[in-house]
Amino acid sequence: MILSELSALRDQIPPNPDICVAILDGPVDLGHPCFRGATLRRVDTLVGDQAGPGPMSAHGTHVASVVFGQPLNGTLGLASGCRGVVAPVFRDNSGYLSQLDLARAIERSVNEGAQVINISGGERVSGGDPDPLLARAIDLCEQSGVLVVAATGNDSCDCVHVPAAIPTVLAVGALGRSGDPVPSSNFGSSYSGHGVLAPGEKIPGAVPGGAITTYTGSSFATPIVSALAALMLCEQLRLFGTTDITAVREAILKSALPCVEGEPDRLSRCLGGILNVRGAHELITRGGEVTQLSGLYATHMAAPGGAMATPVAGVVPAGAAPGGGELPPMDPGPPPPSMPAQPPPPAMTAPAVAVAPSPPEAAVIASEAPPVAIPAPVAAAPAVVASGGGGCSCGTKPSGEAPTPPVAANPTPVARVFAIGNIGFDFGTEARRDTFRQLMPVTESFDSPPIQREPNPYDATQLADYLDSNPWDCTKVIWTVNLDLTPVYAVEAEVTYAERVYELFRTILRNQVLPAFDENFVSRVSLPGVLTDRTVRLYSGQVVPVVVVQRRGLAAWSEQALVNAVVESIDLPSVLSAVGVADEDAAQRRLEQKVRQMLDKVYYELRNLGTSPQDRAINYMATNAFNYTSVIAQGLLSGEVADSDTTVLYSLESISAVRSPYCRIDSDCWDVRFTFFAPDNDRRARVVYQTTVDVSDELPVALSPTHQYLLGGG
Repeated sequence: MILSELSALRDQIPPNPDICVAILDGPVDLGHPCFRGATLRRVDTLVGDQAGPGPMSAHGTHVASVVFGQPLNGTLGLASGCRGVVAPVFRDNSGYLSQLDLARAIERSVNEGAQVINISGGERVSGGDPDPLLARAIDLCEQSGVLVVAATGNDSCDCVHVPAAIPTVLAVGALGRSGDPVPSSNFGSSYSGHGVLAPGEKIPGAVPGGAITTYTGSSFATPIVSALAALMLCEQLRLFGTTDITAVREAILKSALPCVEGEPDRLSRCLGGILNVRGAHELITRGGEVTQLSGLYATHMAAPGGAMATPVAGVVPAGAAPGGGELPPMDPGPPPPSMPAQPPPPAMTAPAVAVAPSPPEAAVIASEAPPVAIPAPVAAAPAVVASGGGGCSCGTKPSGEAPTPPVAANPTPVARVFAIGNIGFDFGTEARRDTFRQLMPVTESFDSPPIQREPNPYDATQLADYLDSNPWDCTKVIWTVNLDLTPVYAVEAEVTYAERVYELFRTILRNQVLPAFDENFVSRVSLPGVLTDRTVRLYSGQVVPVVVVQRRGLAAWSEQALVNAVVESIDLPSVLSAVGVADEDAAQRRLEQKVRQMLDKVYYELRNLGTSPQDRAINYMATNAFNYTSVIAQGLLSGEVADSDTTVLYSLESISAVRSPYCRIDSDCWDVRFTFFAPDNDRRARVVYQTTVDVSDELPVALSPTHQYLLGGG
């Protein structure tokens, strides 16, 4: 009944290509006949593989066809008139990726204009807290009016699955044809306030090569909810001329129908209720009462015409434990000639994080990269797995057409990056590392008598000295941008004036390992650049995207030097009054502590990948803190602005970026706001310092002087 109601709603609501749904999954066979006429575009991600006969290609193609397939071809195609963005995140030879790489794909989807992001995957975690960069990407979606719809997973347990367990995400579990939750579908209090059950048993969809099959699992329930959200956005645009994704999310959750009373265990598996298509539509269009569905789902939830009746196993990602919560496979008979049976990939676990200089974060394995040595292991990085299941070629039915090669990705807009981190290096392979060891000279220490030191390519000082003498070898090193010890980008110099860029890299590399008290010590680096469609495989096996940087805008600084610059710009007598001490040295130490706390908030709490316009604007302001030392100083002494009271030092409460209502033509303007508050009295007015930043170029630029205004306390 739910699927038939959704199909009827699709036929009732005029399609609108202004509404965009992003599919973050395995590679999609865009040449499948079911996608003819669909407005689908693949964007560049870390997964460059084309769709093939592997399990993740089947998983991604099936999920995409539920939203964008043409119904006449036997797929659901519940929002086939909307625009689609395909962002591959799972590889056929590994159903895993790190939460960091999932965050990359989410941010890329937001930048591509997606209003709904479908994630039929996730990671089962014990604590429930996502990786900070993934949490920030989800926050970006909330701020940008983008709905993330994610599967609860198929472990058949009361457990936490990220990102579905994040409160702002719409979590989806699988509903069986009997009206009961599918036994494999995860459940629990983590999803009750923001989750629904949707049909997830024997869902028809496409697989690579032109075939149609049915799959079971929360992976295949998730695109059904994503399609409903897209249809609701189309309806809002038709009726009101605008969209409100928050209203769509609330309509889906508030209209959900309670499960039929029964065993307590059954009720606990129902999340927030069962998807109610008619009720959600009424809440969007008329704000009326939710319509109750009559009868049992066992009576009404028949598969639409053309769907295959043969049940098959869900997609089991490589490395999953046997019997990972999916329904047992049934014998589908011999595979069709166009889709030969494929042996499952060998069991794999996420590679461990390697020690310096370039420890990996991801469990991504390049399909064509040469084998590399396994570094010394430490704690494993968070990894996300597809929520479907495995044997993708069984139970398929040939469509009568020869397999069609996937459609090439359309050109995509330039993706700009403005990142803050540290410079690292990597060699990619043992052979490249040993080449450097062979070429680097023996060095002598400054001891008396001097001690000879064998060449060590992992010694940053030795490597920088060697590259100073042999600058042509700078291109043989993989330079990286690291957040803490995690590489997030590989960086290459723009061909013009490349030597100037690598010269600065060598200086930074040498100065990063100096003692913190040294005047040449470097603690942070900013790198403006352009994100390419290329990736690089590091020695550890991690795959990172390549960013091309220019010398213009590259900057390095010491946090201590910045603290000193701020302190020097402040009138110490004012501080003596604020902190209530007569000792000038004690007052200066207190002031330095305040400034350092503020900078740490910027560098750690707000750390990001630097790809979204908001993050680029914030990173630009953090980079140019030397130019805004007076603003920082004024912020600490904001009591004088608020009520002429200088008896307390203010603290930084937040840094945010909102789209500016005023902007130049062809610019992308954001108001960056630094908000300060009085920590001893939350009723005192907060003081906001605001600067407008244009991020339309690789190097952002400030468009206005800093303005200040007050916000009410409390």
